[in-house]
Amino acid sequence: MKSEVYEQLTRTHIELTTDVYRHIPPTTHSNDIEINIKHPTKHSYRAQIKTCRDRIQGECNDLWATISTTRNLPSNCNILLESHHTTLPTMYTLVKTHKVPVDTDISTLTIGEIKVRPIVSCSGSPTEKLATLATRIITPLLTFLPSHMVNIHEHISEFQNISHTYAKDLNFYTADVSALFTNVSVDSCITDVLELARKYWDTMETFGLEPSDLKMILNLVLNNAFFTFNQRLYEQVYGTFMGCSVSPPCAIIRLAACEANSIFTDIHFLTLGYYQRYVDDAAGFARSKQEAEDRHALIAAADADNRIKWEVDFPEHTVPRHRSWSRKRWPNHHSLLQEASR
Repeated sequence: MKSEVYEQLTRTHIELTTDVYRHIPPTTHSNDIEINIKHPTKHSYRAQIKTCRDRIQGECNDLWATISTTRNLPSNCNILLESHHTTLPTMYTLVKTHKVPVDTDISTLTIGEIKVRPIVSCSGSPTEKLATLATRIITPLLTFLPSHMVNIHEHISEFQNISHTYAKDLNFYTADVSALFTNVSVDSCITDVLELARKYWDTMETFGLEPSDLKMILNLVLNNAFFTFNQRLYEQVYGTFMGCSVSPPCAIIRLAACEANSIFTDIHFLTLGYYQRYVDDAAGFARSKQEAEDRHALIAAADADNRIKWEVDFPEHTVPRHRSWSRKRWPNHHSLLQEASR
């Protein structure tokens, strides 16, 4: 039974995401003619995966050797970031249990009704070390983004400082981007990251690298989106790996660029004052659901690739609080934010 469910999950997942993931059948090395497409052998898949891994590992090592030599970095730096005995990233899925209604009998669900989150683990992959280096360089840039929240504690602190006089005619709402990581263009991410990085490059810890080096690293890491799933080789044809360390800051900066070119140049929006976002989850105040949807439609329209889609959750009415604003109450009538701040 367990193996049957696994096979159905495997088949259903890949069929539902053909616009993002592409299966790569094994090919011969001599004339690139596809072999065993209908019934590929385990040996042919293993050989294909090994060939892909060796190519990416070699490109990573060659790139870092070139950068290290060009920037006259210490010899131990070259050894430190050189990759050996790597494995290709592996996809696994997490069931979105929060998407299942509480009163639903799980045993009655069909495979098609089970919502899953695809995660591509890049631990031990050929690009992991270069991705980690790029992440260390660009993560501090997030502090320069006006809407970015570092953590929930920052959100609670800012939220509790909002006066009731300001918020009395407004409703608090939340919004999230549908599948952010697989819907942001890699090229757009790299462009926006480099544009922001060049502004603050002299104040950043760049480990002796230049913006052109960062661009080459990001191109290599994000454009070699190969992974294994069910012992087969696939390629992510759009977006970034959710499990790659450099993907979150790249996606956050990409979405911030869309905000900068839309709502942060809108005088009407700026008068509302409060808007914060943590990765793909945003929160703000609006007078109506239509106003909130219009705001996020502006952000989506700033995406030239037209793939960013927002889902807005707007309450029916505001609920007054003694010390803070929240959309939920605990059984003892303390607000959610009061409880979280204890």
